[in-house]
Amino acid sequence: MFEQRKNTNEDKSKAAANVIIQRKNNEKSKASITDNRPVTQLKRVLINGVLTNVPDDYVVQPSQGRRLDGAIGEPQTNPENNLERNKEVRRLSYEAALLRQQQARERGMPRIKQERESDESFHNQLILTGNSKAIYDRMGPFEKWREHIDGRHQQHGREVYTKALHGKDPDPDYNKNMLEADRSISNTFGRRFNARDFHEAHKATFSDPTEFGTHFRKGPLDINYRGFKSPIDKLRLEHREDPLIDSFNTPNIETPNHTVKLADPTKHPSEMVQDILNQHYENIGLAESSDDKFQAIAKTHKNLENLHPYVDHNSRVNRLVLNRLLAEQGMAPAILENPLDVHHSDMETWSDSIKSGQEKWLSHVRRLGDQTDEWQELNKRSSMAKRFSPSISHEEIINEFMRK
Repeated sequence: MFEQRKNTNEDKSKAAANVIIQRKNNEKSKASITDNRPVTQLKRVLINGVLTNVPDDYVVQPSQGRRLDGAIGEPQTNPENNLERNKEVRRLSYEAALLRQQQARERGMPRIKQERESDESFHNQLILTGNSKAIYDRMGPFEKWREHIDGRHQQHGREVYTKALHGKDPDPDYNKNMLEADRSISNTFGRRFNARDFHEAHKATFSDPTEFGTHFRKGPLDINYRGFKSPIDKLRLEHREDPLIDSFNTPNIETPNHTVKLADPTKHPSEMVQDILNQHYENIGLAESSDDKFQAIAKTHKNLENLHPYVDHNSRVNRLVLNRLLAEQGMAPAILENPLDVHHSDMETWSDSIKSGQEKWLSHVRRLGDQTDEWQELNKRSSMAKRFSPSISHEEIINEFMRK
């Protein structure tokens, strides 16, 4: 009997203690959830078996318990609050989408961005410091031959044409005559290049100024070539619009032998050379960027090639004129891979060929350094030598210096 009463009293004590603990837990839960809100905004919900006051918009998860109305896991929220929340979510999503679009526009397509940055970097490299004549003479007298010989033949050295190392007929005076023509053009800086300068440089490319090749061309001229550097349709369209070209014949596309017939000069070729140069300086004056100036120079060079004013040695003098016009605008001269490609290349393709030639020139200048001062030494030696031998050439002085 006594043991039964003792057990009953212990059970009551434990029950009372549990009630006290439960009340304290309820008070803690109420304090943490209500966030000091008025009692009128609270609701009573069973959470983990404990009846608790929570805010009206509090969401009950299925794992937390059952609401007094019997629903499980349904959000008990204020519809107005839900509407505001949805508006805020939509606004943030819209702003995030706009930000992604803006970043995509700023990045651009990777290939286009890379090409644009590459072009800008390339044009910045082509703009050189110093006056125009110093840029033109920067290669130096002992390396100037690189500007006079096709890039495709330079692996044979400076005597490739004089000794016929390229597999064609030799031209013993090629280097000597080209250097004399080069010096003739170098002396034209400080004023506009004109048709008389062009004629004097062309005459210097011949050992005998009375040779037939020094005469002006008369009548149309056929230039035969095998292969194309540009799409045939694009090339044919460009030639059709060029008044300097009479026709463009491609009898067999599969074996692309084609003939470019240069038009008969409409007036004296010397006057047409001057017209091309006048148009060149007009285009330079209208150019808004260095790239516009480069395109004007490339177009002038192509027009001089298509005009072909003389019987022979046109490409020889035209490559010198090209470098003169580039240096005049503070741009790097070019070492052309094959100047004859101009007749079967469209304007875009030929411009790229000139740019490739400029890159070759820059690579040699970086390797060799600025050799402008060496021209002064050559001029001193030339002045002394011509006192005893007036007909001595710059090339002979260079050869004598190299032998020593």
